[in-house]
Amino acid sequence: MVRRSVKIMWFQINQNLATVRVIMLFLLIFIFIFSSVRPVCDFAGAYEIGITPWVFPLITNDYICQLVIMAAAILLFCNAPFKSEAHNYILVRSGNLPWTMGVCLYIMLLSFLYVMMILAAGIVAILPHLQPSAGWGQTWGTLARSPQFYSQFGISLSVNDYIIGKYRPVEALVISFALEWACCTWLGLVTYFFNNATETMFGSVVAAAFVFLDITIENEWSYAFFKISPVTMAQLRTLSSTHSIYHMTIGYATSFFTISILAFVGLCLLTPYVKKQFSSIRRRKVE
Repeated sequence: MVRRSVKIMWFQINQNLATVRVIMLFLLIFIFIFSSVRPVCDFAGAYEIGITPWVFPLITNDYICQLVIMAAAILLFCNAPFKSEAHNYILVRSGNLPWTMGVCLYIMLLSFLYVMMILAAGIVAILPHLQPSAGWGQTWGTLARSPQFYSQFGISLSVNDYIIGKYRPVEALVISFALEWACCTWLGLVTYFFNNATETMFGSVVAAAFVFLDITIENEWSYAFFKISPVTMAQLRTLSSTHSIYHMTIGYATSFFTISILAFVGLCLLTPYVKKQFSSIRRRKVE
């Protein structure tokens, strides 16, 4: 089954990755990230200082960037359950279980490639002033503690002082990448499950609701609901047990994503059989 599932995963990648929709989406997000980070080069150039490559954790912890990234992630998976002209032919040869598992693996792989593209966009944006270093460097440290430079150089990217002070760059990069990947995968599986189960676009609506849940909680609802907001948990700045609003830890976010992703994979695997049973019941009633 594993071998067939992997083949189906690569089939989906070959079918969908080169489509106009996915290419345009990757390109637009690349341009958005590039334009958000690029003004930092103006600041670095004015003061003749370098920029260390640890921009990814800062991108994913910027409120606006994270919202745009996750909203765009829904568009990656909005065509779930990813049925093509060859769907019925492949399904007969592979079986429901390998097909569904292959789609789940495809969602995970596409999410990984999407997050990798975001990481690459941030680094490309700072290439003119890139300075290899194991530390955060003067540029990020200054911007984290001196917000007056933002308006002076037109910088929209918010550099979080908590992350700069709390985490080493490599640590922040690894954790932020894992959280971002988990969140994109989570949204993809939610979209796939509900779209497939209802045979409508309901999954895309549910995923969109979770993307904007963070805004709704901050403005309308109790802060306790942050603990079910995947977009909130994908931001390293929110994962401090001492924070006055969020009261969450990295361990909590890890448990949430691990358990819920496994649960949605299980639900996705069961969906074809449940639908088949309901179809059989309906046919018997008609007869």
